[in-house]
Amino acid sequence: MKVWILTLVCSCFCLSSAVAQVPSQNENLRSWKRGAAIVMFSGLAGGVLGLSTLSFYGNPEEHTENVTTGALIGMLGGAGFLLWESSQSNARWGVSSQRGEPALAFQYEF
Repeated sequence: MKVWILTLVCSCFCLSSAVAQVPSQNENLRSWKRGAAIVMFSGLAGGVLGLSTLSFYGNPEEHTENVTTGALIGMLGGAGFLLWESSQSNARWGVSSQRGEPALAFQYEF
């Protein structure tokens, strides 16, 4: 159940970061594929790390949830990286003093 919820949340994060860029259809698809690959491979790496902890237990079959927990943490880490990376774009705060415009506005420059 955890895996399905996390997969849904991560796919929403990937889609939101891909839609935020919108320069062209081809670049948009490439960005979405890159985001999905980052989340997938970070989840795989987390699962492998969770799997590697089983050798430290006397009865490893009782601790197999470490694999899914590691995968969930890895996918969250990958989604967090995508969110951080998308926030580092050309977004900035601008202060405007012209009449009729807000004094403080958030704007994107592409």
